[in-house]
Amino acid sequence: MPNLTAATALSDSEEIRTADPAVSIQGLYKQYGNGPTVLNNINLEIAEDDFIGLIGPSGCGKSTLLKLLGGLESKTKGDIQFLTQQTSPRPKMGFVFQDANLMPWLTVIANVMLPLELNGASKQEAERKAIQLIEMVGLGHVKNHYPRQLSGGMRMRASIARALTIEPQLLLLDEPFGALDEMTRDDLNEELLKLKQLQAWVGVFVTHSVTEAVFLSSRVLVMSANPGEIYREIPIDLPFPRTSETRNLPEFQQKVVEVSQTLHELRNLA
Repeated sequence: MPNLTAATALSDSEEIRTADPAVSIQGLYKQYGNGPTVLNNINLEIAEDDFIGLIGPSGCGKSTLLKLLGGLESKTKGDIQFLTQQTSPRPKMGFVFQDANLMPWLTVIANVMLPLELNGASKQEAERKAIQLIEMVGLGHVKNHYPRQLSGGMRMRASIARALTIEPQLLLLDEPFGALDEMTRDDLNEELLKLKQLQAWVGVFVTHSVTEAVFLSSRVLVMSANPGEIYREIPIDLPFPRTSETRNLPEFQQKVVEVSQTLHELRNLA
């Protein structure tokens, strides 16, 4: 695994940037046409240092909530406010999905450079930042490879690097590690937390893995379905940084049991 240090952090000033967005969601509803309500009266405050995990049964609206936060879908009713210290009404956002969505005809470095070039960066500047990020996610040795030459974990690392090129204040992740084996997923969970420490973004992610939710989150939101609601909020008061040893702590196992029991409650209520 790569050894991430503060010296590798990416920023225009070559120093670690402190992000400061917060998100306020009030009375949020989502309905598709005349169909059933997908999200029902969602109220949530996301703090500047939060990493929010969304977990729940299929169809509870986890991914829909993520898309509403990212502006990929429109809400039916309610309010989403981004409380930033910048002139733009929305923070810079990065997206990572379960499918890495890399351009198959581009190399790793070209894929990571693409958002920068589309936003007007010179080729030299785009390449400089891309190389930094590729090194941060441990892909320096395959930067000239094509996606077909990479493992699933490597493709996801490249996708994360691409999402971080804009130095997002808010990173939205929709089951990015769901298709990976457990060992690779655990490794990437640890690397993701190192990246958060370096770049200081706010994170919201969807998962079906209880252990992943507990390991990554500052808070786990257990959602119920039909309609999608926040059933219970479970704070994860384990210290950061978290490492592989964290998973062996009794406190970690207690939180895994708590989230699992909450999901079991939901199944009994269905």
